[in-house]
Amino acid sequence: MGELSVAPHTWAFMLSTAAITPEDLEGLFFGHDPMHVCSFRLLGSAGSGTDKATAVLSQFAQELVAEQMRKGFRLLGWCNLRSAPFDELSLNSEERRLHQAVKTASDALAGADAPFAGCLVLRPPRDKNDKGKFQQSAVAFGTSLQRVPLKVRHLSTQTSPSAEQVNGELKELMAACTADLRDDVTDLDTIVCKALAECERTEQKILPQVKRLRAAQHAAWSEKSTQRA
Repeated sequence: MGELSVAPHTWAFMLSTAAITPEDLEGLFFGHDPMHVCSFRLLGSAGSGTDKATAVLSQFAQELVAEQMRKGFRLLGWCNLRSAPFDELSLNSEERRLHQAVKTASDALAGADAPFAGCLVLRPPRDKNDKGKFQQSAVAFGTSLQRVPLKVRHLSTQTSPSAEQVNGELKELMAACTADLRDDVTDLDTIVCKALAECERTEQKILPQVKRLRAAQHAAWSEKSTQRA
């Protein structure tokens, strides 16, 4: 097989999800064309996408595949988002089980010769000494777990983006972030209103004084003008 390509909007969704979520997650790749991913759908925490006893896709994962097929997408692979050092680019047992489960599903849906791929997106443990720095790395695997090139690109100008849906714990996390942001905006509005009210009160106190000062200056100027005359 050649390479795995991912649409830019899908790639951005994957990286941002990996960056903001503290736990390891896994999901499935979908697209219209072989080996070009234009949709990534989360399944949940690592290991939740497979039946551990039989190494096949979980009931939820199977329902997700069926839903995407009804929309015209095909199953193209899987991806895990997890925390690990940059040099830890090998698959763990959960990822190998997910790879086998996707292979079983792909063989049944598209035939044994249909290509599919797996992908790891790694975020290294945060270093307290490297404040402000955040890096991610990724690697793609082919059907036989061989490394394949990974590229981010548009397949064509006619390829329309597929909206990425957020479910489960990530949805709850993002909802909590939205609520916090809403509270912050409300607090900021309150602070601004108080500041404006204080400015208005100060202006009301100072304005008469400014008027008296200007009147005194005008009177003094008029007196000097009279004396000179």
